[in-house]
Amino acid sequence: MNVVRALVIVWLLGVCACSGGGGGAPPAPVPAWEKFRHDGGNSGQGVGSIAGNPGLIKWETQIDTFPISASPAIDVDGTVYVATEGGTLAALAPASGAIDWMIGGTAPVTCPSGTFTLGSLISSPAVYTFSSVTNVMIGSASGAVYVFQVNGTTPTCTARFEPNPADFGNGTIATRFISSPSFTTNTSTLAISGIIIGAAVDITQGGTTRTVGKVYALNTDGTLIWQFPRVGATEIGAVTSSPALGTANESFFTAADGNLYALANDGSLKWRFPIGGVVDSRAPFSASPLTSTLVFVPSASGSISAITPDGAFRWRASSPDGTGFVSSLAVGAQATTTPSLTPTIPPTPTPPPGATATPTPTATPVFPNTTLFGVTTAGSVVLIDATTGLMKMLTGPTSSIAGPVISSPLLSDDSYLVIGSADGKLYAINTLTGEQPSGWPVTLAAGTPIRSSPSIDDNGNVYVGDDRGILYAVGTQ
Repeated sequence: MNVVRALVIVWLLGVCACSGGGGGAPPAPVPAWEKFRHDGGNSGQGVGSIAGNPGLIKWETQIDTFPISASPAIDVDGTVYVATEGGTLAALAPASGAIDWMIGGTAPVTCPSGTFTLGSLISSPAVYTFSSVTNVMIGSASGAVYVFQVNGTTPTCTARFEPNPADFGNGTIATRFISSPSFTTNTSTLAISGIIIGAAVDITQGGTTRTVGKVYALNTDGTLIWQFPRVGATEIGAVTSSPALGTANESFFTAADGNLYALANDGSLKWRFPIGGVVDSRAPFSASPLTSTLVFVPSASGSISAITPDGAFRWRASSPDGTGFVSSLAVGAQATTTPSLTPTIPPTPTPPPGATATPTPTATPVFPNTTLFGVTTAGSVVLIDATTGLMKMLTGPTSSIAGPVISSPLLSDDSYLVIGSADGKLYAINTLTGEQPSGWPVTLAAGTPIRSSPSIDDNGNVYVGDDRGILYAVGTQ
């Protein structure tokens, strides 16, 4: 396990420890990939290595005839959870791809508050198991957040939350939960203490419709802890990004109004910062913030901004190919396939007869262990020094990915980026050389877009869905 990954786990346990008092309880097992972008900080980095992955399709399982655009979640026992735009939620065995259980689709689901059809699931599931109790949390584009408890192969809907129309004044509302949930846990009990998720709400009053945003904190029984903005407060733009958490359970998220917001753990506004890149409130995807030493925010306008946890501007870098970022960032260590990380100077050329050589050293940018990785909409892979904002495109045998790129990259423990493409291929790219290991890229279904963001388990198996509703496992047979 590399140093950056170890720090991510320490950070994650620190976040989970902030909601409760006391101590003495053993830490809960850390899932391989518990939610969209892996952890509360949206790091996008997993434990598994790609070097031993031969790029073989281990299995493929048809979940639905509707696309899978959500990212799979992987529990502590390796079970893979995935959702489809057709409203199906499924759990699969990691070794065979056999479906342990499947709910939703056209079949209604019974919850304590009634019986409902799940509706389109673009939000990625989040999963947490402790004391043999597994909670699976997900938002629906049809306007509700669901919590399921799993006992063996039997999922039970234990909670459903739906926004209260009265909170938006007179009129009707239609809510879309595109944002994927994050969650916090209590130090003493290790139970989930809060589910954090963003929403886009269409409000129709007097024949006119406007779209606003909300962020909700919920208990696992579906009751409301807090909402932002508070009832009657100034409205914000739609929230389709997935919140990132800070070390004191702060929530950081972007809205369609072009701002980055920071909330305290009680849901009060700490600050907001304009990052630009106002997005269409109807867009099904938008890039999510990432928290590390700073808060890093990619935007649809083509910039990446770094903001301090107290809201001060640090740096801003622009996309080298002029296109924006719909996929989210990953953070970690760049590959080190060369023995030196010091700047290099090209050798001095031999001057022609009669001329005098004047060498002009050109230093090669050197990226530290904490590097940001992103993919532009057009498919350019970029590396950004997280401290300075220095950005460069990754060149080499794989200089770009077929766009438009929606899939967010995962960073493996051995510093490969794994990215889904619009041409149906899954790439694994060395973050120093741009090269791919033998067997990669993997063609899942030629011409079928991969918008799902891949996940990786502890053994280096990669899971991703495609627009035909098929979930794939790529790894060792």
